[in-house]
Amino acid sequence: MSEENEDIPTAPARTGPDESTVQYQWDGDATPSTAVVEAVAATTGRELTALPSLYESVDAEAIDDLFSDPDGTVRLSFEYAGVTVTLYADGGIEVSPP
Repeated sequence: MSEENEDIPTAPARTGPDESTVQYQWDGDATPSTAVVEAVAATTGRELTALPSLYESVDAEAIDDLFSDPDGTVRLSFEYAGVTVTLYADGGIEVSPP
């Protein structure tokens, strides 16, 4: 993994029948929006600088605000860089094919 992706706190776990969904857990050291970009980079094997701006898909500041102190039911899914990203209130991030 490249040095830029070292902040992803846990190793990914592949889930689902075809194991195409990858799960990550962010620990709060990085913002949720940063954790999303790092998870997508790690999953797709692309450098952070090769990914499009997250702002082309969603409002990154809104993600950070929404997940800064979420209740247990918050979940958000969106398309980014050719994958579907789902964030959960508990810090989970799933990256899967669209």
